[in-house]
Amino acid sequence: MWVIAGCVSLVSPPSWAQPRAHGPSADDAEAQHAQGNRLREQGRHAEARDLFRALYERTRDAKALVRQGLAEMALSEWVPADEHLTVGLAAQGNRWVDENRARIQGALREVQTHVGSLAIECAPEGAAVFVNDVQRARCPVAAPLRLPVGPVSVRVEAAGAAPVTRSAAVTAGEPTVVRVALTQAPPPVDTTALDAARATNRRRRTMLALGGVSLGLGVAGLGVGVAAMLITNDAGTPRQPGLAIAGFAAGGVLAVTGVVLLVVAPARAREAASRGLCVPTVDRPGLACAWSF
Repeated sequence: MWVIAGCVSLVSPPSWAQPRAHGPSADDAEAQHAQGNRLREQGRHAEARDLFRALYERTRDAKALVRQGLAEMALSEWVPADEHLTVGLAAQGNRWVDENRARIQGALREVQTHVGSLAIECAPEGAAVFVNDVQRARCPVAAPLRLPVGPVSVRVEAAGAAPVTRSAAVTAGEPTVVRVALTQAPPPVDTTALDAARATNRRRRTMLALGGVSLGLGVAGLGVGVAAMLITNDAGTPRQPGLAIAGFAAGGVLAVTGVVLLVVAPARAREAASRGLCVPTVDRPGLACAWSF
């Protein structure tokens, strides 16, 4: 693997002129390429990577980008190496790239054995997607993510829903697919309205109970009054007129009170309304809905 990388690092004639403010001249650029190659030969790949990155940002020369990718390859930074070698190879009309195309392609093939793709199908729209605890996208994820091969953890988070985590293994070749759909929590219950409904129902039950008892006692009192009127002496007069009067009076009051309580008792309040929830499905087009009552 390193033989390939070393072969592509063609050493250019040395020149120590510093780059000008408006960008390096051809001689300046070649001097920096030579310096980067020497750093690579000394095993100082991170310094070489940074040098070639800065050189590419100033010159936009595909040769600098490819050499940056080769330094990243030596550092096992597989994903950026894959990106930079691929872009460098796609450059048109670059003589150095054309002359070394076969060797660059060999290096890229080696890098791509360490890189795979992860396709994430998720919902709802706008949910944050974390890969190995780093936010990488939002739902829907338009294109597969390039990642090093190996285990990966995908977490999707959205307001109003519990986060969901999925584990997968990224492999070279066909994309690994992970599907995550969050179930949003039902809307919060209006506790003020619920408490008011419960208080109304408690008052209703109390008034109905008191009204029923009062009406029953009133009927009983009236019955006592009637019985006292029917029990007479030989002369045909009630033996206990006071009891009859008391029975009629108390029974009448209690009966009327009972009827009033039953009539004015509030109507039953509904304590809970039906709730519905629909979320998008990711395995097929459409929605999944559930209702509670």
